[in-house]
Amino acid sequence: MSAAIERVVTRIIERTLGLRVTGVSAEQHLVRDLAVESIDIVNIALDVEDAFGIEITDEEVAGLDSVGDWTAIVARKLADDDE
Repeated sequence: MSAAIERVVTRIIERTLGLRVTGVSAEQHLVRDLAVESIDIVNIALDVEDAFGIEITDEEVAGLDSVGDWTAIVARKLADDDE
């Protein structure tokens, strides 16, 4: 499941930033490595929420620094929904 989540999150980030499909990896830092701006983070958050049917608070978004962080929070929230 995590690999599938990572693929979707990666595609959302790539689409938001206009990158080619192989342009983003889980280890990359959004601001430092990908030059993500605050408006991009808002768009990523909205698209991730829509894609997975979850809610991510502003406080949670503030702590999401890497592609892997985004994947992890989605996995956690989906697991919480299953309980």
